[in-house]
Formats: sequence, structure tokens, C-alpha cells
Amino acid sequence: MHRYPGLSLAAVMIAPPLIVGCAEHGVCDAAGVEWRDRVVTVSGEGVEEQGITVGELTGMHGVERETSREEDDRTETFVVQAVTLEGLLTELDIGVEVRSVRLRTADGYSVQVLPDVLQRSELIFAWERDGEPLPGESGPLRAFIPGEESRYWISDLAEIEISAVDEQSTSVSSLHFLETLVAETARRQTESGEEAVRTGDLLAGLPMGNEVSLAAADGFAKNEEYDVFIGECIELTGESAPAFLGADLPRGMHVRDLVWFTTGEAAVLCVGRAREVLGDLQVEGKTGTPLEEAADALDMLGAAEYILEMADGRTAKIPADDLGRGIVYMDEEGTAGTVFDGLPHGTAMQGALSLRVAE
Repeated sequence: MHRYPGLSLAAVMIAPPLIVGCAEHGVCDAAGVEWRDRVVTVSGEGVEEQGITVGELTGMHGVERETSREEDDRTETFVVQAVTLEGLLTELDIGVEVRSVRLRTADGYSVQVLPDVLQRSELIFAWERDGEPLPGESGPLRAFIPGEESRYWISDLAEIEISAVDEQSTSVSSLHFLETLVAETARRQTESGEEAVRTGDLLAGLPMGNEVSLAAADGFAKNEEYDVFIGECIELTGESAPAFLGADLPRGMHVRDLVWFTTGEAAVLCVGRAREVLGDLQVEGKTGTPLEEAADALDMLGAAEYILEMADGRTAKIPADDLGRGIVYMDEEGTAGTVFDGLPHGTAMQGALSLRVAE
């Protein structure tokens, strides 16, 4: 089951990138500040603002880790000196229950370390590699998650944003079907010649949150900042469609084979991909994704009644006990359709727009 609670934030920010050319180890920033004197500022909701230098970080209870990566058909192994995420928070007396961590570089690239990764692996922040301070393009701190994809190995780390579990969580209350949403949205072409829609146009009028959570068919999941998300596009055609991407967005921030994405209380289900993850069911000669499975995956179960809405404004009430009888499928027009076993004809819809919790 996937949950999308509201989040409170604590940010760990690091000064601008380093350049080589001065100080004892030859590593200073543009202002000539030696790497050990660089100040890390810790702030966030419920966190008293404080500052700590990278040199002070090296005096914390650190760890030594051997890690490796493959490059040009060879494996490179090295040893780093670092502090763990847990150690950093303990030293700074930040007593929050961490849900996820966003790692951001000085040039704006970011990646979210989601709960399942944090639960199975160790996030560390390193200042030294093989006995030497990290070079200018990597330092003064670099994030590593040994055993995980190298996309989490963030060089030139500029910000560590800790998302803590918020007791006042936001749950999904409306599920929108991508294929019907895009039918009324202006199309554009990507650089590769595929059809796409701007995410800002697609989500116009939907309840929004501060972040967008995306899930792909292969199990990959990430969170993206809302302001970044709405400036890019969803590619609708091509082998990996639907895909979140942008011409100026680093490839590591793209998400292909989208199954759904959520923001605030709204979720968007990619009907054409959903069967790969949620399974399928045959109803009245149609094969599609069970609506109850989709609602369960997005934590929408528990309501007494749901409302199905069509693109033309027609609606139908679905009692919670009957949700398991229905599917959502791709209809003849390329939009989403719904049908329910044994329910009135009015629940069989072409151009189905959304399923929402009844108030």
C-alpha cells in the first residue's frame, strides 16, 4: 500500500561550490575559504537554526565505508570518511522521524531518497576519499548510499532537505484518469518528435501539494518539487510513455513508464500502464484495472461512497461495497472507460474523468 502523508521539512544547506587552488590541501571556495571552514546551516520547521562547519562535521562520530562504482567496464573501489544521516541528526539534536531526504546540488539538480531506500540502506555524507579531502567538483560533502544506484551519489552537495513524518497527513481523495485528462489538453512535440502535454496545463484546476510523487511500472518511485514538475511535460507517445521529462531537466530526473503520480489530495492514474502493476479483471467483455486495487494502492479505501465523473459532467454514485466490481480500461476513443459487474447501466462510462471520495 502506498501512502502520501503531508511533510514537514528540515533543510541542511551548504555554501556555493568549491574551486581548487589554495589552502593546505588545495581545496577552497571562490572566496578563498578553506574547505574545513565552510559553514553548514541547519534550519526547518521545529528546528532551531544553527551553523556547523565542515571541519566540525569531521569531529563528529564518523564512519569509514568502502564503496565502489563501475565506470568504463572497470570497477573503482575507494574508502570514504563520513557521517551517517542518523549520526548527523543526533549530533545536531534534531529529533524528527525521517520519512525521506531530498539531495540537491548547487546547480539545482535534485533527487529524493524515498522511505524504502532509507529503510534498507545507509545514507552517508562524506568529506574524505582515500585519505584526501574531496576535490573541488565533489566537495566539501558528497552523499553516498553504498549498495544503491549511483544516482544517489550526489557531488557538489548544496542542500540536504529532510522530510519528517507529519501527523496531519494528506490522503488522496480524488483519482483522475490521465487518458481522459489529456484529451482536452493542448499537445506539443518533444525534441524526439513524440506527443506531449505540459504538466502545468494537465493539472490546472486540480488540488495541489508542495511535491509530486511519481511511480513507474518497474517499481521506481521518486518525489519532485511541484514548482519543477509543472514546468515540464508528460510524453504521451513512444516506447516508454507516459514519461515525465523536460528538455532542460537532467536525465536522472526523468521518470518513464509512469503508472501514477500524486500531489496534495489528487492522484492521476495512467490507465494504459496500470494493468502492469495492479493486475487486470474482465467485466462485461472489457479487460481493465480493478478500481478497488487502484484505490487501495493510493490509500483511498475507507470511504462509504465514491463518485464517478465523466468528462461531460455526468456522475454516478458507487457504494464502497461495490467498488470491487468495477474496472477502468482504455475505451475505443483512447480515453478511460469504466464498467461494473451487476450495477446500473449509468456506471458504464466512456470518457470517465475521475473517481472521488463522496463528501
